[in-house]
Formats: sequence, C-alpha cells, structure tokens
Amino acid sequence: MENPISSKTEMDKRLREVLKQRFQLLLDEAGLSQVQAAEKLCLEKNHFWKITSGYIIPPARLKVKIAQLLKTDSCLIWRGKEYLESEDT
Repeated sequence: MENPISSKTEMDKRLREVLKQRFQLLLDEAGLSQVQAAEKLCLEKNHFWKITSGYIIPPARLKVKIAQLLKTDSCLIWRGKEYLESEDT
C-alpha cells in the first residue's frame, strides 16, 4: 500500500511550479536567460536556478536585487505568506 502524499508536500510542489512560471515570464519579458540573469546578479547558476525553482527563498536584499533586474516589485514575485521568512534582514 502506498503512503499518501501529505498536503504540505503537494502545496510546496504547487508553489514551486507557480514561482517557476513567474520567473520564466519575467525573464522572457526582460530578454534574459537564467544564465544571463545569474551572471548579472553575480550568483552561481545553480544557486539562481534553486531560487527561480522555489527551492531557496533568498534574503530580502537579494529579493530586491532580483526584482530590480527583472523590472518588477519583489512582492509580485514572492507573493503570499509562504514566502515570508523571519530571518530577512
């Protein structure tokens, strides 16, 4: 008998997919690839991929820097209480 997938896991998966789609749209509008954006932000490509895929929620300063590069507001990328973190400084 299979173990049921927890609703939190399903929620995490859905949130990651939404975030990934948002980033792809914003990158396309900015005319940037993930590699180009990572280079402009001085981030490793793998680290930027983890951010755009929702596996890492960056600190507030990096959220703002990414949003500025993509010409949007960071709260439009990381919407909702799921993306708030207490250690933002």
